[in-house]
Amino acid sequence: MIKTVSFTKDDYQNSTKFFSISRLKSILPHNALKDSEDDVEIILSEDSTIIDEHIIKDVLENFRGSSVCVRFNGGVNGTVPLKIKINGGSEEKVYYVDDQGLRGVNCTISRPLRKKIFNKIICNYPDLVNFNFPSFVELLKSESVRDIALTYGEPDKKLHKIDSCPICSSSFTTPLSLGEGNTITGFLESSHKVYHHCNLCSYVFLSLQVSKKNLRIFYSKEVYGRSKSKLEILEDWNNLSEATSSHFGNYLIGLKQIKSTEKILDLGCGSGDFLSIVRDNRPDAILQGIDFFIPSPIIDAFSDKNIHGESIDLIKFVQDCDKSNQFDVITMWEVIEHLKIEDLRLLLKSFRDILRPNGRLIFSTPDFHDDHSKSLDFWAMAPGEHLSVFNLNV
Repeated sequence: MIKTVSFTKDDYQNSTKFFSISRLKSILPHNALKDSEDDVEIILSEDSTIIDEHIIKDVLENFRGSSVCVRFNGGVNGTVPLKIKINGGSEEKVYYVDDQGLRGVNCTISRPLRKKIFNKIICNYPDLVNFNFPSFVELLKSESVRDIALTYGEPDKKLHKIDSCPICSSSFTTPLSLGEGNTITGFLESSHKVYHHCNLCSYVFLSLQVSKKNLRIFYSKEVYGRSKSKLEILEDWNNLSEATSSHFGNYLIGLKQIKSTEKILDLGCGSGDFLSIVRDNRPDAILQGIDFFIPSPIIDAFSDKNIHGESIDLIKFVQDCDKSNQFDVITMWEVIEHLKIEDLRLLLKSFRDILRPNGRLIFSTPDFHDDHSKSLDFWAMAPGEHLSVFNLNV
């Protein structure tokens, strides 16, 4: 019989940490090793959720009576154990996992967002602990779990279906499928074709969206995990590079467009990386950062570097901005895909009033037609908060 089931670390909340253990004890039969007296330890990753019991049963059957440590090659993250030790595990074996029938899914709670979504799934399906793996696969294909994922664990924030292109109003659209890539939500199965391509203007849009007033659910500390102290943030800013900041290359391109004493507005400033780079390289520039949600430690770190930061709706800020207090440069790094089309149009129109003559707008956004973006399904990596996927034709 199975003697031990353990996690590799001891720092996860009980609601999720013990789910996989409870489920395995519920699913695996007491005679999983038949009449063997083998000593078995199943070792799970610290962020495991749904473990595929069929894989474990097969390993226990195939390696019964051996002294092996079985490691796994393949399988969806969060559905296979790290390893299974039988009788001390003196010999190393590799077990190749067959297709598990899931696409676009990553069943780990390594991200705070995934933990939030999975906790909501557990809450809505209290019998999930007794589901076999095929039943769980089918559950992920349900509209209810789709809606939990798309609302980042807040399905009471209703989704509205968009049947026609928000740009040109054409209803001649095609639903898009994901390949092997998985989204940051983790539990959104790719059979849910939530992005549509407009065959008339080539715009790609999310076909299920929350209302404008509910967009804030995508920018909470539970989603982005911005819980670092001021000192940690300042230390991060001192060590920015391609390895530590995913948009570092874009930031350097933007920096080249900024002169020493110019006034800069960074809309959607996020963790403040770009403004920190500008401050270090343009010490006399006037810098301001705006975002829906900026935790107080980032505001305090901004203050230390003589950067003004403010948590406020981007549209409201631009509309209320003093037109006599204009900017030389407005930047938006990976922001425009988060905005409703009507708000984006309003922003672009309003920029004419708050940009000085010869002022510049600098922005970046995922390109639907980019080969790298396509190969990794990067264009669809954040369904829910990414409302648009642009390309050079749109």
